Amino acid sequence: MNFKVTLSLTPYDLVVIVAVYLHCLQDANIPLEVFQELICPTIEPSPFDPLIDRDVVYPGLTDPLIPDLCVITRRLSEIDGFKDMVEAYIGCVTSIKTLETVYNMLKAVKFLCLVKTAKDLKERRKENESKSIVCFTERSFLGNYIVKCLMKVEIGSFDDKIILFDCFKKMVSEFMDSEIRIFYGWHIPNRTSSLKNWGLMTDEYNDNEKMIKMLGELTHNIERNEAPDLIISANHLENILDWYLYKKVKKAPFPEDDPSQNLVTDMINNISLHNKSLFPKINVIKYLMYLDNNCYDDAFKALHNYFDYVLSQNADSYFHISSLCIATFYTHFHDTELAVKSFDEATKVAREHRDSDTLNLIIVWIMKFIEDRPEHAAQFNLKVDQITRFLKSSSDSTDARIFESAYRFEALTLFRRHDDKISLFEALYRYTVLAMEQHKSEGGMSDLMQFKTMLWQELGFPKLAEIYDKFAKQNENSKELDEMFVNLEQNKLDLVKRYLKCSKFQTFGYDDRMRATMLKVRYLRTVCEYDMAFSIVEDAILECTAYCSDFRMKNDFEIEKCLLFLDSNLGCRCLHLAIDLLKYNQLIQNGPTTVKCIFILYRVLMESCNFEDAQELLEENIVNIMQYSEFREQAGIYRKAVKEALAAE
Repeated sequence: MNFKVTLSLTPYDLVVIVAVYLHCLQDANIPLEVFQELICPTIEPSPFDPLIDRDVVYPGLTDPLIPDLCVITRRLSEIDGFKDMVEAYIGCVTSIKTLETVYNMLKAVKFLCLVKTAKDLKERRKENESKSIVCFTERSFLGNYIVKCLMKVEIGSFDDKIILFDCFKKMVSEFMDSEIRIFYGWHIPNRTSSLKNWGLMTDEYNDNEKMIKMLGELTHNIERNEAPDLIISANHLENILDWYLYKKVKKAPFPEDDPSQNLVTDMINNISLHNKSLFPKINVIKYLMYLDNNCYDDAFKALHNYFDYVLSQNADSYFHISSLCIATFYTHFHDTELAVKSFDEATKVAREHRDSDTLNLIIVWIMKFIEDRPEHAAQFNLKVDQITRFLKSSSDSTDARIFESAYRFEALTLFRRHDDKISLFEALYRYTVLAMEQHKSEGGMSDLMQFKTMLWQELGFPKLAEIYDKFAKQNENSKELDEMFVNLEQNKLDLVKRYLKCSKFQTFGYDDRMRATMLKVRYLRTVCEYDMAFSIVEDAILECTAYCSDFRMKNDFEIEKCLLFLDSNLGCRCLHLAIDLLKYNQLIQNGPTTVKCIFILYRVLMESCNFEDAQELLEENIVNIMQYSEFREQAGIYRKAVKEALAAE
């Protein structure tokens, strides 16, 4: 697509002006919200940096209308009872033969509808008691747009206006073959006579058209610029790019045959270097596309091109922001060593510039990195606890995300370390309040719900966990793991084996990687590969305690270790471990895991024929066991078994 960015009028403006004219002087009665949708894409957008502001709700437009007559007509046709006026609109637009007609519409609206003050507006309405003319002030929404269009009429040379009208005719020509045009049928009359009656067109247009055609034939050998496929204003293109980027950053799905998506794709594939320098966000779009396709070199080049343009603006913060973005680039491709170095560089430069706001932002990203890869926490200069305290004490920051991230990470750390529940719930409460008070993205709210799902599941309240799980948005790895655990319970071992063989667990985040390891251990225990399972368990215990003090996963793997001993008929070898696990989980008041430890110790005692001790263990803890519905059936089976064993003696 060959397109041109302009500061003057565009074909899109011309068709919107027709709608304004019909509304103001021909009783079209178009609702104001429709004009908002038509005009807002041409207004200068709010500042939006997709690499920095990715966790905030986009303050600008969503899904702006693109410069296409089919899209505009389709929007007008959605108004109830507006079919006749849509036909009039189509007939009017398709009957326009010269720019002078549209200019006359502008002049008519200015002369008959536009006033300077509210006092003038009252007087004008008194003069027009029939209300057949819609009047408005220059500072109103419609008035501001009309004033800007009148100013743009004066911009541009004769050749520019010829190119503008050629593009307008292309737009109309494409519309004539569209589905929406065919839907309204070919009975729509030509509105040339109406335009003449309204004083917008005279018979002179035929002579002017002949003159222009004759001049074109005489000068066809002279080199001149061909009319582009599309002329679009800078603000309009900026709004479309911002909306597209917002959708890409949030990974929100695009509707099928989305016109905005198709337009942006055509633009970025055929954009000139000059336009690319005017709209550096196009490099970010390419960067995200390359990331989706795992194109390492192309993505790295696009990211560098973006910051080459942005750094030329001499913004102090952009050098360390560029290092931060490069760090996330390395993180995406699982090059963690280079990611850590880039994070360190960004932190160092932000401190040198004493840029506390950007430093806080960088540290929030570092916390997210550590959350997904806690094994690399020790590589940062500051300890994790120090970073958390720093964020909680950032009194000079007005960004609630800083404090939210601090309490989120504190809650997650306390959860993994099995610290006291009071501190955990205090941190969780603060995290929840901060997350709910501000306008968060879908991903941020999903993180909160996912954490609560995990917490209540761990504490033995599966029904409550299910409620939060409905609002959480899991990643694909987590969904596949959930499915594989279900397959393992249903003894679909071939599916689990294929998954374990084909998946690339090194690309998983920490939590998913630990869950995948647990899945592998349970699969090996099911197929009686005990030696290999023992080896994996020992390595997993070392990994989750040596770097990040994740006593929660250590606890789970040690329970799995006891089950391996029991299934391999070596239960007596895990007696001391089972006793220690029981005492530990009673100390931290982890009810569900305590019940699991009781069952393990029961099986050890039964294997050693200590039936009386096994019965006493169950009866002493039966009240605690029965409060969790998932263990009641198993408790009944164990009580029956121990009674039968005692009776058989």
